[in-house]
Amino acid sequence: MTLTRTTSLRSRGFFPAFRERSYIFSYLGSILLITGILMLLPLIPHFLHHENRPGGISVWSFLLPALLSIVVGFLAQRNFPSGSPNVRDAMIITMLGWLLVGLVGGVPFIIGLKKSFIDAFFESVSGFTTTGITVFEGLDAIPKSILYWRSFTQWMGGLGILTFFLAVSFRGNSVASSLFGAEGRKISTSRPVPGIFNTVRIPWGIYIVHTIASLVAFLAGGMNLFDAINHSFTCISTGGFSTHDQSIAFYAVHHYNYSVFLEYAFIFFVLAGGSDFLIHYQVFSGKIKSLVKDFEMRWYWSVIFAAVFLLMADHLLHFSQEIPNLLKGGESLFRTALFQVASLVTSTGYATKDINEAFFPALSKQIFIIIMIIGGCVGSTAGGIEMLLLGTLVRMFGTQIYHIIAPRSAVSPVVIRG
Repeated sequence: MTLTRTTSLRSRGFFPAFRERSYIFSYLGSILLITGILMLLPLIPHFLHHENRPGGISVWSFLLPALLSIVVGFLAQRNFPSGSPNVRDAMIITMLGWLLVGLVGGVPFIIGLKKSFIDAFFESVSGFTTTGITVFEGLDAIPKSILYWRSFTQWMGGLGILTFFLAVSFRGNSVASSLFGAEGRKISTSRPVPGIFNTVRIPWGIYIVHTIASLVAFLAGGMNLFDAINHSFTCISTGGFSTHDQSIAFYAVHHYNYSVFLEYAFIFFVLAGGSDFLIHYQVFSGKIKSLVKDFEMRWYWSVIFAAVFLLMADHLLHFSQEIPNLLKGGESLFRTALFQVASLVTSTGYATKDINEAFFPALSKQIFIIIMIIGGCVGSTAGGIEMLLLGTLVRMFGTQIYHIIAPRSAVSPVVIRG
């Protein structure tokens, strides 16, 4: 039976096809190699916060998976040939790459926090995909190096970690086109400049600029350096991991002097992360009007401010006693509503209030669900079906209605960004 099956596989060309595609392991080796190198970075907060003392977290929590990834990745690169993947192979590389990164990224949680494989893998994948759902509790007591790595996974996942890895590893290589087709949808949606590597450099440059700018803003708002670094990683990536169980509400609860400034800073950078990075490029190029002229951006702002208005109205209808003091407390209500909307429409997940509180009545909770489904913009780090699709569907619906009532000879093309 076994012999017959093996012969059958050979006759169908299984093993020759496998050998022809062994270059897949070379690409996966590159991903492992870079992941291992980046995993050494948490050693900086590990030693700065003296976590190597007795009773602290072991340095091997990061060193072991990092060294294994570097060695295995290097050997895979050296021992497997390079090749030109087609679209199918590119999809395989992308799928296996995400799986590998998620598995390796979870090892520090297993060694350092004694977490189960499922919990560690879940947290790692949640980070790299910027999903932001966490199974960890007691974040304030977790070692700084672990918190740093947890936040860093979201920063790397912001624009697609594999897109970045492949850009670094295979710039100038024509095979990158297939790989970007599989992983780089958000980057390759609109190419402002020719060439894949040049196209990738633009959003990543903007991404880094926003990261640094948010870091400066958070420091100016009174955050300590460690919190500011971590939140700068998870803010522009719209991932939402925080270093505190109370999320951003921590800073108001603990009476930070500039907690209001911090909330507006988070709103600004979260909304930046949820908008099209091509629009950022145009703004930096002097085309500021594109923020309101672009079809998708108009939908973005419209949905956000409509949701904020409905949240405020819903709250005031249920707490009408606040209306006489609206001039005094209106800013706080507006800020709270805007923060939650910005956080949820971009799929970030930060919070300044528990959405289960009476502050948000039933209608508000339904609005939260709707805007989470809609999501942010194409070419951003946000999730959801995205504003461009929503706007296109609405415009197509309007066109169909027009065709019903208009003469048959009438032509009404659906033009998007035209």
